[in-house]
Amino acid sequence: MPPPPEGHHPVEGIAGSELRRDVSVWGSYMWGYAAVGADIYTALGIITLAALGLAPLAFLAAGIVFALVGLCYAELASAYPLAGGGQYFTLRGLGDLSGLVAGAALVLDYTIDISLFTVVAFGYFNYFLPWITFGHHITDFTVTLGPIHLVWLWLVESVAGIVILIWLNVRGIKVSTNFNEIIGTIAIAAQTIIVLAGFVLVWDPGLVAHQILFHQPSLSEFAFGSSLAIIAFVGLETISQVA
Repeated sequence: MPPPPEGHHPVEGIAGSELRRDVSVWGSYMWGYAAVGADIYTALGIITLAALGLAPLAFLAAGIVFALVGLCYAELASAYPLAGGGQYFTLRGLGDLSGLVAGAALVLDYTIDISLFTVVAFGYFNYFLPWITFGHHITDFTVTLGPIHLVWLWLVESVAGIVILIWLNVRGIKVSTNFNEIIGTIAIAAQTIIVLAGFVLVWDPGLVAHQILFHQPSLSEFAFGSSLAIIAFVGLETISQVA
């Protein structure tokens, strides 16, 4: 694809088939928060398992990388203010084939994310299942098919969650954004309460110092934990596609 002529701003070349951004600033923030928050919920345990007492430093290192990548996205998004994200940036910079490969990779990534996050989300929900089903745990809803032990209730929950997500996306970006804003606001309020309660009720500086001093990972374990933490900080791609 030839570069735009000198003095030509990319916005002027937007074709009718290209999607303009149609989400507010708050909606864009909530899209990013939903993506980043989901990954942190999913990856927090394995990051802590890998980085041990230095898990906060692993998140700090990942946050610095995330900030630098965010600056790159900010520059590209201002240059090409279209709802295309990394696929469109690759298309403009490297051509049609590279853009196709990037877009296909993103589709695969989002397909995996939908499945993973839905399963994990209902995994959190199923923790409270005994209080709803009068003492039954999620493992009580299992059928055995040869070597496979299928937790059928968890499967039904996950499929139902995916169907709801599909319905929200079919309804349109504004409906999805409104849903994100409602759920995101509730999540932010809940996390704020949990953090404040943690500092007031169970914060122990001595325990933190003990973990840092006596539960240090090896260099390879810390690098592994940091790489997992970097993966946890996604969401920039989501913002660039919808904002």
